[in-house]
This record gives sequence, structure tokens and C-alpha cells, in this order.
Amino acid sequence: MNNRILKSILVAFTLVLFCEIAAAQSSVYIYKNPRTGEGDYMFMYGMPTIDDAEFMAKEKLVELGYAEELVRKQASSKNKGHGLIVKSILTNKYGKDFTVYGAALGCKSKEEAEKKALENMKKFNPEWNEISHSVVHKFVDE
Repeated sequence: MNNRILKSILVAFTLVLFCEIAAAQSSVYIYKNPRTGEGDYMFMYGMPTIDDAEFMAKEKLVELGYAEELVRKQASSKNKGHGLIVKSILTNKYGKDFTVYGAALGCKSKEEAEKKALENMKKFNPEWNEISHSVVHKFVDE
């Protein structure tokens, strides 16, 4: 009987731990129209799997009427922590303004999240001048 109780406790602990870990799946998808300069974002966090987070973020942008071929993954994480989405406007060499985004997920601090979000924005938009940005969303996935 003691073995049975011990096994039940271990199974329950394992399930709680698995659910706690599984709930940390996050993803940010970006819509970026190269012709109009229009941009938007969608994020999901606390999802059961990374696939769920990615699917839902992308699907929501498509449901809003954005062309699926202009929607792409900006960031995903299996880690809990601070998340941040930043936005900036950049002007290309032809004088056209574009909305660009950067994202960081699963960071240990707000400062780390902002640093990584700016690095992410630069990675996807090398022409971005790093002069100005605004934080459009911040959250903590606990």
C-alpha cells in the first residue's frame, strides 16, 4: 500500500510539473506588407505546446484579413519569463515608411527582454537605424 501511495504521489507531482513546464510556450508572429509598409503583430503565451502557440498567433493574423504569405514567425520560446514587443517606423531609401517589430520571449528580466527585442528587430530589419522605438506590449509568462 505504501508503494501505491508513493507511486500516486510521484505521478501527480510529475503531471503538475509537466503542466507547469508545458504552459510556458509562447510565440509572436508579424505581418509586414512590403508594398504598403503596413505592419501588425499577434502573440500567444501560456499555451500547452509551441506548435499551439505558433499556430494560434499566425491564425489570428490571417483571421484579421492579412495575407498569409506576408505573415511570419518573429520569435518563439519554450521558457517562462518576461516578454516584450517593440515597434519602430523606418524609412527606406525611397522615402517609404514601414512599420517594423521586434520581440523577445522567456527572458529573465524586463531589461533583458528589451535588449533582445531590439536585437530581434535589427535581425529582421537590418536597415533599421536603432534610433527610436516604442514598447507596444509587455508581459510576464509565469
